[in-house]
Amino acid sequence: MNAVARRATLNQKRAGGTMVNAVPLHTVIPTETTLDDACDILFREQMDAYRRANVATAEILDDALRAKFHLKPCRGYVSVSTTFQPYFADGGDLPRFRFRRLPNGANTMPLYVSIMPLDQSGDLWVNYEYIVGYVDPVNIRKFHRFLLAFLAEIDHDPDRTIGELRDAARAGAAGMRIETPDDMPDPATETDAS
Repeated sequence: MNAVARRATLNQKRAGGTMVNAVPLHTVIPTETTLDDACDILFREQMDAYRRANVATAEILDDALRAKFHLKPCRGYVSVSTTFQPYFADGGDLPRFRFRRLPNGANTMPLYVSIMPLDQSGDLWVNYEYIVGYVDPVNIRKFHRFLLAFLAEIDHDPDRTIGELRDAARAGAAGMRIETPDDMPDPATETDAS
């Protein structure tokens, strides 16, 4: 989903109102696509979604989701939502990624991942907000290791295809040890929940 906050009309702009829409964005990128081309595809899809951001969400969500995902009446589409706000340090080194999880039984979506600086350390915090009992903490830890390995592979050689980056990241994540909260189970000692 893309959440778009904007002044939808001139009257709303003058009144100080903001219209926030969650616009569905479901993109399937072939594994043989380069990272550069994949980013371009996502950019074009997002711009297409933003052009519709001045329309009330309810007017487009039902028809768009039902048609795209073949949903039956009264069924919804749920996905992982992500916010990525990169921080670029002058030193040239990759920022350190720090892990934080926020289990919340009343979260508005099953899993929301935000990656952003939260303090003056220069670190990027990866926050996982999720519904307890709906998302398995073991899978969050596995995903976190894969995410870090994927970003490291992009830094190592960004000209590879998405499939090559994915495969290299899977191999790198398998042996990776990360600092996570004490109550976050380690997949190496747990049964495979994926």
